[in-house]
Amino acid sequence: MPKRSGQREIADYIRSVLSDRGFRLPSSSAIVEQQQWIVFKNKGRAIGIDRNGGIWVRESGDKWRCIEKSGKVGAALEAVEFLLKD
Repeated sequence: MPKRSGQREIADYIRSVLSDRGFRLPSSSAIVEQQQWIVFKNKGRAIGIDRNGGIWVRESGDKWRCIEKSGKVGAALEAVEFLLKD
């Protein structure tokens, strides 16, 4: 994945990392902040990818928190770790 990517590329990368770790978590579309986002959910946690490639995380009941505005690999990996932690 290039240093900066769009929404679809980031979602594909996250899907690939999840698969490599033995997880098959489907993504879904959601309207967040009046934008179409791609969202992955697991055990009360979620990763959201906005249309500009921003990567967001959220625990059940909390507000979305941006961890990266421009879709970098390190942030995608950080988001996966957040999603999978016990």
